[in-house]
Amino acid sequence: MTLAICQAVSIDHHGRQRIHNYEDQFKQWMSKYERHYVDEKEYLIRLSNFVSNLATISEYNAKHHGRATFGLNQFSDLSIEEFRKTHLNYVPTHKKASQVRQHFDYPSNIPERVDWRAKGFVTPVKNQLQCGSCWAFSATEQIETAFIQAGNAQQFFSEQQIVDCDPFDGGCGGGDPMTAYQYVQSAGGITTDTAYPYTAQDGTCEANTTTKVAQIKTYGYASTAGNETQMKEAIAALGPLSICVDAETWMTYQSGIITTDCAADLDHCVQVVGYDVDTTSNIPYYIVRNSWGTTWGQEGYIYIGEGSNLCGITEEVTQVTVEAL
Repeated sequence: MTLAICQAVSIDHHGRQRIHNYEDQFKQWMSKYERHYVDEKEYLIRLSNFVSNLATISEYNAKHHGRATFGLNQFSDLSIEEFRKTHLNYVPTHKKASQVRQHFDYPSNIPERVDWRAKGFVTPVKNQLQCGSCWAFSATEQIETAFIQAGNAQQFFSEQQIVDCDPFDGGCGGGDPMTAYQYVQSAGGITTDTAYPYTAQDGTCEANTTTKVAQIKTYGYASTAGNETQMKEAIAALGPLSICVDAETWMTYQSGIITTDCAADLDHCVQVVGYDVDTTSNIPYYIVRNSWGTTWGQEGYIYIGEGSNLCGITEEVTQVTVEAL
């Protein structure tokens, strides 16, 4: 094991030399997250990833100047390539240049703050685990929201049905909420998570052996790409919305408002559930629900600053209407 991996030397603000022992930090992290590796080679690979992620964390914290914080979490022994493969698998199936929103009567005097969690329209945060099924989670969450809005009791629908059975997308290899909606509609509806539980891996389609509980009546784009005004109006008028974003820089996010360094190369799908304004900094932001569990971010949520299409937040904004079967 080399000194270059295990330790680094820096000078503190008093001019004194300090040695950072990364291996001690890594072992503490391993204990917290109960990680065990098969051999020394695997251990060294994970340690190297850990050190690289520490450098990224330092870089992102410096860029955000306290507006957002980044730190160690359950992903800290992954390389960015592994993280992309297992957690960022949005694969577009529509030409975004032709994206046109549906016709809605949007209010022009929308409220300053909207949080649909308070209205009970948002189901609890889920965890896609190491399967690139974010697109199926985003679509299913949107169906769950629409089901509640239609006057039904909260229900958890089956992401696994979409992962296994959707012929338009690639299961754990990625997909698009729009084609997930298309599949659900063509399949005659979607069943519950209890009837068709999530396995975090591709499997044989068993949709024909389950009872469908909800069917999509309509689906489409809720706003046009690049238009944050339309998106906010859509959130206010329609409720939570499925969105696809660039989430590579979210890997080490812990809290606060993302205000910079988030591109628009879409790779992940989630759900925006409202918008607000920070009372201390007066920064307006979107409230975004993720599917990496409640130990990530702010109990599974991330805040994205408004005004510059950060993370490509407006590029694919969709909604559905549903009916109970």
